[in-house]
Order: sequence, then structure tokens, then C-alpha cells
Amino acid sequence: MDMVRSMMSYTDLPVSFWGYALQTAAYLLNRVPSKSMPKAPYEIWFGRKPSLNHLKIWGCPAYVKKHDINKLDARSEMCRFIGYPKETLGYYFYDPKEQKVFIARCARFLENEFAVDATCVQKVELKEKSKEPQEPQVEFDPVEIQSLHSHLPNLHAGIIPIRNKWIFKRKKGSDGKVTYKARLVAEGYKPREWIDYEETFSPLAMIKSIPILIAITAYYDYEIWHMDVKTAFLKGHLHKEIYMDQPEGFICENEEGKVCKLQRSIY
Repeated sequence: MDMVRSMMSYTDLPVSFWGYALQTAAYLLNRVPSKSMPKAPYEIWFGRKPSLNHLKIWGCPAYVKKHDINKLDARSEMCRFIGYPKETLGYYFYDPKEQKVFIARCARFLENEFAVDATCVQKVELKEKSKEPQEPQVEFDPVEIQSLHSHLPNLHAGIIPIRNKWIFKRKKGSDGKVTYKARLVAEGYKPREWIDYEETFSPLAMIKSIPILIAITAYYDYEIWHMDVKTAFLKGHLHKEIYMDQPEGFICENEEGKVCKLQRSIY
């Protein structure tokens, strides 16, 4: 699915075309070798190397020749390439005007123009010194923000604070709208075992217990209720003092040397 996500992010096609992207990804992977197999799956199955001359950039625009047209009508129509058909030779094209998918053999693919005109969807900004704090240009989860509390004590000698970072995600909805989200996480992989911590576990149900619970419920005709607690990781109490650096972008003025004392767990 990583290949499908990359293909979808490279174009402005709606999310509903993910099926064509998945089919094209499988078509390509069957024609190229991998680390586990020196030969392509197509070559192993058919006994000959596949031809790669007909491969095109998925989602690129293409002029497809029109049939049954008048003398003054345009000879071709601008469409989008979305895949390779299995039944016959040719390509799958999507006509945005007619909103339909069809198969055609002859087309002029605009791969070079498509690669040059591809615009960056993320705005790159350089950090500049400013006296006024700037608000992040991303969407935060209001429930998680309300669940967090700030406490800035002085760092005691011999205590190493945990570093943190922002995780930014770009999500694309079914309507094609792109939203940006941010989440603050602790870099818990940097502390040293048996020095900074002793045990790491999460109190979750064992995978073997779930089928037993379902079987007992079905036998006695019980009902199972499933609940989801929002920001459940913030509900647990900490049994030891844990300090964390101030998050980037939220460092208090004139208190840069202080750290955050965690009152609840964090990712």
C-alpha cells in the first residue's frame, strides 16, 4: 500500500481511484525483480522477460483520439491515464468531462509536462526570529490539547529529560480535501534500558483471550459492548517523575531552561 499511497499523492485524482492505483501497482511489481527474487514474477511464470516499453506514469494527462466526430470538432480529448487492462491491449483512461473510464490503444502521453508541472503540496518556510509567537499552520486535536497540562519546574541535577518531536500527517478525504494534523510524541526510544527505565509494557488483552470471550458470549447468549475512550493514554497515573523538554513552538519566554513535568502519559 505504500506504493499506492505514493501514486495517489503524486496526482490530484480523487481517493475513489485507489482501486486503479492498486491494480497498476500489482501490474508493475509483477514485472520487476526484487531482493527476494532475482527474476520478475512475470518472467518466472511465462518463461520470458516482460516488455517495459509501454509503461507510463500513473495519473499523467494524455490526449486520446476521439471517434465519430464532426469536421470542426477537436480530434482528441484530454484524459488521465489510470491503468492497464487485463483483457486486451491498451490503457485505461478517465475522461473528467464525461466522468467515465474507457480503454484506448493510441494516445499521446504528457509525462514530461506532468513531471514538470507537479506542484509541491507542502509549503516550505524558513525559520526566522520573531518576538511574537506564531501559531502552527496545522490542525491539532482539541480533545488531546485539552487533556494536556503544563508544569514547568527546574531540572534537578542528574536527571535527563526526554526529548519530543511533532508528528505531522497529511490526510486526504474522500472529497479530495487535504487536511494537516499534528501530534506531540515523546522520543521514548532514546532512554537506555535499566538506566532510564526498567519495564516497558502496555496493559492490553491477550489475543488468545478475545476468542475465548467471544465463545463464552455466544454460548450463553450474552451481549458484548465495545467502547473507545478518547485519549485513553492520558488517563493513567504515573508512578515516577518523568521530565520532558518543552515542545518546539511552545517554549515559554524567559523560561527556556525549564522542562515539562509529565502528570499523565504521552505517546
